[in-house]
Amino acid sequence: MLIRMSEETRVRWHNLLIELTLLVGVGYNLVLALINANVFTVRPVITYAVEFMVYAACFLLGLGSLSRKRIALIVSGLGLIVLLMFVRFLVNWQIDPKFFRDALVVFAFVVLGSAYTGSVPKLFIRMTIIVSLVAAFELAMPSAYGDLVNPKSFFVNARGMSAEGFWNEDSNLFVSATRPGERNFLPGSNLPRASSMFIEPVTMGNYICFFTAIVLVFWRWMRPAALVLSVGLIGFMIVASDGRLAAGTCVLMVLLTPLLKRLDQRLAFLVFLLVIMSAWLLVWVTGITA
Repeated sequence: MLIRMSEETRVRWHNLLIELTLLVGVGYNLVLALINANVFTVRPVITYAVEFMVYAACFLLGLGSLSRKRIALIVSGLGLIVLLMFVRFLVNWQIDPKFFRDALVVFAFVVLGSAYTGSVPKLFIRMTIIVSLVAAFELAMPSAYGDLVNPKSFFVNARGMSAEGFWNEDSNLFVSATRPGERNFLPGSNLPRASSMFIEPVTMGNYICFFTAIVLVFWRWMRPAALVLSVGLIGFMIVASDGRLAAGTCVLMVLLTPLLKRLDQRLAFLVFLLVIMSAWLLVWVTGITA
């Protein structure tokens, strides 16, 4: 009995650590931006260090749950990335850490997800509620959010962007958080595009698409209240972020779900590219402009 309780406690704590790691992976930019705006200047080396700490936590928490065959596949994939980096170095005589980071993130979170034994829908509903609450605060008090988080300063100091690229001198938000024209959703409201924990709207749109995919996969196992809440959160985030591409992608995913369920999963990557291209086409056909 004690052994069983001990094992259940271990699994519970392991899942909690995975959830915390995922939350940090989603929200570390917000934390670093708060530090940059209110404590000390955050430089690129700090952001890279935090990112690789998150990736290291993913591997530490996840590798123990993988079979030897899957571990071999992960190691082979990482080896291929290193080989590609070496080839790029021979061609350009420059080391590009961003290339390695962008490739590593996929492996890191696949490994982390493989070790999670809790409820995936509940996990992402909780996370989406947090994202939506931060977005609601941003829309309700955009000036306070801009002063407190100051995405403009963060992207200049920590991401190497040029201050001249931020066209709106009256705003501390990210360059694409405000538009010269009207919003696509809630026109005339003079609201910015919400960025929430991601501090820039494009990544917010990516998260909306990801959460929509989660709902489409797990909706049969969700309670009606949770399903209604999820749909409401998706709608709120689309309107809050004024995400044209996110809205188009979500609509297409919903429409294509019956067809995609019948396709071979080995074609998933090609289908993903097709969905993205179709979303761009939908935005172009409908004539939605900035």
